[in-house]
Amino acid sequence: MKLHSLVLILTSTLFTACASQTAMDYKQAESTSISQYTSFTISPLDIKGHDHQVEAVVEIAIKSALVGRGLTYLESDADLEVQYAAGVKSTRAVDLKPVSIGSAVYTSHNVVSQTRATLVINVQDTKTNQNVWRSSGSRTIREGEIPQADINVEFAKIFQNFK
Repeated sequence: MKLHSLVLILTSTLFTACASQTAMDYKQAESTSISQYTSFTISPLDIKGHDHQVEAVVEIAIKSALVGRGLTYLESDADLEVQYAAGVKSTRAVDLKPVSIGSAVYTSHNVVSQTRATLVINVQDTKTNQNVWRSSGSRTIREGEIPQADINVEFAKIFQNFK
């Protein structure tokens, strides 16, 4: 993989099935269309921040989304390689809330724990080794286990932007 592509991936972040809404970043090569392709394979990227524990969940969601778009999953010799890195990290944040006392309004500051998910998806044409589509973002996710069906729906929304 070219260093330039790796730098683009490392500087991007993405999300899954989340509570807070953050704008997604999508980029598609002008000369490409998903209709040009019939098959795909999936490769996790082993970069800093990638969480190997979420690989199975993410790969199921990617397969569901792209099969839903009419592509066929192949272990090898596919038209597209879907590369991804995903991570989930617990962090601390400050929760600010207005508090009314008489006619004055003050701000209450509470330190809270939050879980942040990041995801980068890079789709590459295996014949030309050119990037044809990329999506990235990050968001805070709700605590607890998220059902696979909900994650699949979110990934289907992400891949709807691959035109």
